[in-house]
Amino acid sequence: MISRRRVIRIKPGKAGTSAAEIKREVLAVAGVDSADYHDGNLIVHYQFPETTLATILRTLGQCNVQVLSKPLNRLTNLLLAFMEENERDYQTYSCGWRRYLEDIYRQHFDSGQHDRIDIRKQTWRKYK
Repeated sequence: MISRRRVIRIKPGKAGTSAAEIKREVLAVAGVDSADYHDGNLIVHYQFPETTLATILRTLGQCNVQVLSKPLNRLTNLLLAFMEENERDYQTYSCGWRRYLEDIYRQHFDSGQHDRIDIRKQTWRKYK
């Protein structure tokens, strides 16, 4: 498992969830190191595993917030949809699946090739 720190910038939503409630919910997620407001945005530092990111985003979704990093948001939505669609395979091949997602994240964050992300079942099966 890769252990890197990443940051998510969000803005509180308009659905009545207070800033303090959002921060409390995010801090309760395993793998979150810190969450603090800066210039009206909640800056979340978390450890790298994709499960932490998925949990943070599900938590934020329940709080009705906007994730400000558009490439991160687009990639994460793709990954979450792919995980849900292939949940049985994810359970069966979880070790390979994690390596595959780590490679995708590394490609996304380290190379800057945001438009070259390929998330297809035949691509990740080689990792099992």
